[in-house]
Amino acid sequence: MPKFSYVAMDSRGKETKGTLEVTNQNEAIGRLKEMGFFPTKVIEVEKTKDKAETKTKAKAAAKKGGFNANLNIRIPGLSGRVKSKTLTAFTRQLATLVDAGLPLLRGLRVLEKQEKNPTLKNIVGELALSIEGGSTFSEGLAQHPKVFKCSAGWPTSWKRRRRSKAK
Repeated sequence: MPKFSYVAMDSRGKETKGTLEVTNQNEAIGRLKEMGFFPTKVIEVEKTKDKAETKTKAKAAAKKGGFNANLNIRIPGLSGRVKSKTLTAFTRQLATLVDAGLPLLRGLRVLEKQEKNPTLKNIVGELALSIEGGSTFSEGLAQHPKVFKCSAGWPTSWKRRRRSKAK
């Protein structure tokens, strides 16, 4: 049976890490919810090991004067894009954390630490900073129109969500 590594939040907002031996990812998520956790990341352990081996090989090649695959090059006109699948996953995770009672700012910081997409990670960090500075969540989203398109309903849906929670 495959093993799944997880990161989850408990009801007090404390981050918990561990592994589960289950048949698939959905079963792992279900088991975590039964245990009273709110999963933020669930991945199969074997896949993680393969990625770790690849990173180790890339670092060794870089030390020997080889090609470093971890370059962060920004090309004007192409940067600032986040795939809709990545944005959807981020949105669902943030909504889950907020619905679980975690403060918005803490949820953003948790997701920022976990985010692999460098563009989205940077934007989430800037979003958290703007909220810390006194801006609303909607105002922070509006600072990144290429990612959080108004046509997708992002700022307005979060305003509605905030109003419904306040009632």
